[in-house]
Amino acid sequence: MEKITSYTQLEKVLLSLKSQNTLTNDFNLKSSYQQYIDDRRLHYVLENDNLFLLLDKGGFFQAYFHINNDQVTHFPNDLEIAVEIPYRNYPNRPDNQIAYLRSVGFVDHIERHLYTARFQDCPELNGLGERGMLKVIEDTIYADYVHGLIADTFDRYTGDILNRGEIIARIKNGEVLAIFEDDKPVAFLEFYVKGKVAWIGHIAVDRNNRGQGYGTVLVKTYIKMLFERGISRFHHWVMADNKKALAMYSKMGFIYGNKSSFSMLKKEC
Repeated sequence: MEKITSYTQLEKVLLSLKSQNTLTNDFNLKSSYQQYIDDRRLHYVLENDNLFLLLDKGGFFQAYFHINNDQVTHFPNDLEIAVEIPYRNYPNRPDNQIAYLRSVGFVDHIERHLYTARFQDCPELNGLGERGMLKVIEDTIYADYVHGLIADTFDRYTGDILNRGEIIARIKNGEVLAIFEDDKPVAFLEFYVKGKVAWIGHIAVDRNNRGQGYGTVLVKTYIKMLFERGISRFHHWVMADNKKALAMYSKMGFIYGNKSSFSMLKKEC
């Protein structure tokens, strides 16, 4: 495994592998790669015309692959690697990519689906604020709470797990909603806006406060608040096996957005 030290180096590696038949999950923008390189977080493994770009995520590596043949690629034994394969038209999974990754030591992990909604398709947004005190978090003192609940609730290998600095930025941007009970947060929804679409990043409820409808109240409030800011389209990635969440979003007008992802892991030997 070697470290990539410049974008020019990365371009040369990628150009040497260009093929119409390349299988890839790499859709990163140049600006993203430049940031990874500047942060000294990007490495690569190149063998038998197959390339794996490995992004250091702190504790494991996220892999972006360019596969040109079925020859085996070897990895250092002390690496823990996660790979996420985007695809369309569930349940038609990208079997060729999955089969190759299994052949080099990856195992199946989890699957996610993109759910989308338009404001006009959502049912009446009643019941807002009926649980506890709901508000946009403005004080960064709550960053540790949000960071801890994300770590306690979500799979660290899949999706964009935010670090504390990123959570602070969300709070400063007014992008974290929370429900408070007795002046303490018990649930939150973190979001961001890209263009004309609002995305839920994470929504989580304390273990001792689940089953009380907090998630529904947060999502309803989020949709209404963003619509008042001129946003009418809403997207969110949901775990395929999370039946309760899927039922909640469907009830609120979300439908499958024809995009999914299949995640796999390679544990250190």
